[in-house]
Amino acid sequence: MDVEICLHPLQYIEDWLKLYNNLIRRHNISGINAFSRHCFEIQLNIPGMIMVIGRQQGKIIGAMLILIQNNIGYAHLSSFSEEGYKMRASYGLHWESLTYLLENGIRYVHFGGAAGTKDTVLDGLSQFKQGWSNEHRLVYLCGRIFDQNKYDNLCKQNNTCNENYFPAYRFGEYRDNDNDQL
Repeated sequence: MDVEICLHPLQYIEDWLKLYNNLIRRHNISGINAFSRHCFEIQLNIPGMIMVIGRQQGKIIGAMLILIQNNIGYAHLSSFSEEGYKMRASYGLHWESLTYLLENGIRYVHFGGAAGTKDTVLDGLSQFKQGWSNEHRLVYLCGRIFDQNKYDNLCKQNNTCNENYFPAYRFGEYRDNDNDQL
């Protein structure tokens, strides 16, 4: 797999949307979590957003979005084609992104962890991410409620009030094949 670091990811929006639509199908993502084209146009245009692109024989099979702020890289989303999943392209994207970020003075990279505020070492995603780290830190990204009434209404609509998960209205939306919370 060839890997490219793209500093202007908006140019690849069509490719990104194809990959992301595959993620939506694989995990039955719906509603607010199924980001719209417009939402991605905004995200891909944020200063500091890069896209790490994996290609096999010239065809894009995976991509990862990383937002760089100060000396920290925050992995946002990864999406893959079926070919990308089969060849485990995520390993190559993670490796090359770490190499690029280190070479460019990025001191910390946050690949994320388990959903919610409690890590569970039993799910595959957490195990995969732990394999890239020699350190464990709790990170809150966008952990503020700006409109409490709207937030409370979303929680009521989704019948969720889990105080160990933020945002509470999203609790339970991602589950693996064994119905364990991801």
